[in-house]
Amino acid sequence: MSERVPSTTILNPIAARRQAIGLTQAQLAEKAGVIQQTIDKWERGERNPGVPSLKKLAAALGCSVADLIKE
Repeated sequence: MSERVPSTTILNPIAARRQAIGLTQAQLAEKAGVIQQTIDKWERGERNPGVPSLKKLAAALGCSVADLIKE
């Protein structure tokens, strides 16, 4: 039986990329045209961004959409 890693130790790709480039959730929200609470929900996995939002996020984070949706 394999051991499960607690989900709190796995960083969401949006959060990982945001932190790697030194942005706060509020700064990313402004660049992506959403509110900070939306970024928070995406990073915690409570909601998923739609395709238009993914494109804006990727542009704001300097990556591709594929980078954000890799498992």
